[in-house]
Amino acid sequence: MQGALLNRSGGWIALVAFIAGCALVGAALVKSPLLVGAAAVVAVGVICLILKFEVTVIILLVLRSSLDPFSSFGLTGALALLIDAVTVIYLITRLLARKPIQGDWLWGVLALFIALMGFWPLAMAQGWLGHRADAAMLGYPTLGEDSLREWIRILSYAMIYGLAMQLKGRITPERLLSLIMLSLVVPLTVAFLQMFANGALPPLMQTRMEGRVFGTVSHPDTFVLYLLLMMGLSWWRFKLTGHWRWLVLMAVLVIPYTGTKTLGGLGMAAVFLAVLLLPRLNAKTIIGGAVAVALVLGTFTASPAGQERLESLRQTPIFNGQFDVNSAVHLASVQNNSFVWRLAQWTYLLHAWERAPLLGHGLNTSTALSPFHNGAHNDYVRALAETGAVGLVLYLGLWAAVLTRLVGLWRASPRNSCARELRLVLIAVCAALLFGSLTNHLWETTTFYFYWWTAVAVAGWTFSEKTRHDPHPRPLSGAQ
Repeated sequence: MQGALLNRSGGWIALVAFIAGCALVGAALVKSPLLVGAAAVVAVGVICLILKFEVTVIILLVLRSSLDPFSSFGLTGALALLIDAVTVIYLITRLLARKPIQGDWLWGVLALFIALMGFWPLAMAQGWLGHRADAAMLGYPTLGEDSLREWIRILSYAMIYGLAMQLKGRITPERLLSLIMLSLVVPLTVAFLQMFANGALPPLMQTRMEGRVFGTVSHPDTFVLYLLLMMGLSWWRFKLTGHWRWLVLMAVLVIPYTGTKTLGGLGMAAVFLAVLLLPRLNAKTIIGGAVAVALVLGTFTASPAGQERLESLRQTPIFNGQFDVNSAVHLASVQNNSFVWRLAQWTYLLHAWERAPLLGHGLNTSTALSPFHNGAHNDYVRALAETGAVGLVLYLGLWAAVLTRLVGLWRASPRNSCARELRLVLIAVCAALLFGSLTNHLWETTTFYFYWWTAVAVAGWTFSEKTRHDPHPRPLSGAQ
């Protein structure tokens, strides 16, 4: 049996990785017992990736949506470190074994972007940025460490993209995207329990945010974005197979989507539908879009909490004809109005940016730059305050590259093909994401980005149209 293992492809590499892992364990024992567990997990992860690569990556993707409730125990951070370490080791072993590494130019752009973002933790450590005075004033002495953790977190975006690319040729894109939709099971179950049996859940998963649903994801706004992507994939599966069960799933997803009570989610849904339907406008699609919008809006406004959110929007100075930033800053301290609060938060962060306009104050410093001690709730303002004009240009450049890639793939796709439909869905999700980033800090939604970058990587693969056959076929309608 041992000989058979060593004769298998990758067996010798696994043995070398195991020996190296044992050496790491021995060295870690001298330093800290916690390092032993970390080294052991990495060693096991490397061996699993080498021997059962496809299964390991899919399990990681399916499980990620269930881990946010345990972030206070360091589980999500440990997973990010594990993915980063395992991906690097796996790619090195591929190079040593002289085996090809799958990739595309967008992966290179993403990797370059994250590498350039590494300047900010280094600059903070060297005291080159303006964060030190703000940190001392507001009681944030560990901003340098927070910045490094933030960079490690976004590093996992490039790593998960790379892992997904290595599945090319090992599994069909249709099957991979269908499998990652299994990640819905746990967060969707918890979301419905939060809506209808909140007390039956452990305290860790009970909703306390005015009854707003978030499933097992960190925040309702994050959950909305994750659900929107899964709705898009459900639509794509419906157009691919013509089976009604995917429409049922979409209708089911609308319930927790509106249960988040996120007004930004309504705007994102509208943008998503507009982009999805725009290339094929006709009476049927207009009616279908109107029904979908009515369903979402009706469900949202039917609840007292939804009506309260809409009323708070009406009372915001920018909407009631009495817009004044200074009064908004004052009202934010005396009113429980999230829109007034956002105006004040952006004002504070823009003032902070003016003190360091070129390079900003450093990654993950938004909480230290405002007396509210909260996230930016606007990714463009966040990029300005934390990384300055340079960082904002890099951030916008990344999304320009993503849209260029997706639009190029969509235009090159055969009409009436499942590949074309998937790429249009991803363009619609991307447009909704960029719109939602105006009022939320969506760049921090790690759970969503695990599935987003996987889907974007898969979008460039070759699709087999034979999977469109179904016992109850409906033609896949292409752009008109």
